[in-house]
Amino acid sequence: AIEKETVKRLCAMGGRVISTGGGVPLSHENCDFLRQNGRVYYIRRPTELLERDGRPLSSGNLEEMLRMRDSYYRNVSDVVVENDKEPEEAAKKIAEDYYENFCD
Repeated sequence: AIEKETVKRLCAMGGRVISTGGGVPLSHENCDFLRQNGRVYYIRRPTELLERDGRPLSSGNLEEMLRMRDSYYRNVSDVVVENDKEPEEAAKKIAEDYYENFCD
């Protein structure tokens, strides 16, 4: 409930970059809030490159969890960004897409 209220409040402000946790797009209501805010990017990173120490992802089968969630992430996103190199490369792809679509 706290997470939904926070997503709703932040998205209502508009013009924000919102980096969500992996569970946020599992709620249709959260997806609606995210779409109201603007362009939604799914930053997809291979599991072997993810930092796991001290995170909920460190327990259980991460590959299975991501396989189950992938369709949720794709459904809410406008753009899927493959983040299989340095983070700066993914940031560059996002910036290029944003400027191409909103800064003509």
